[in-house]
Amino acid sequence: MCGRYTDLLTCAQIVDLYEITSGEIAPNDFRTNYNVAPTQRAPIVRRGEKGREAVLLRWGRIPAWAKDK
Repeated sequence: MCGRYTDLLTCAQIVDLYEITSGEIAPNDFRTNYNVAPTQRAPIVRRGEKGREAVLLRWGRIPAWAKDK
């Protein structure tokens, strides 16, 4: 299974599409990326206390057998 994906949306497009109400990310933190790979920081949309919010988090999954990140 491949853990890579393409992120072509701008900050304004993400805010409009997902109706973002809050978040920790400045517009400059959003950059389009044709090859988001595991361990890279990537924008995500999640449910927050005040509605949907956008945050930068480390993309990927850490397997149960891994000794560290």
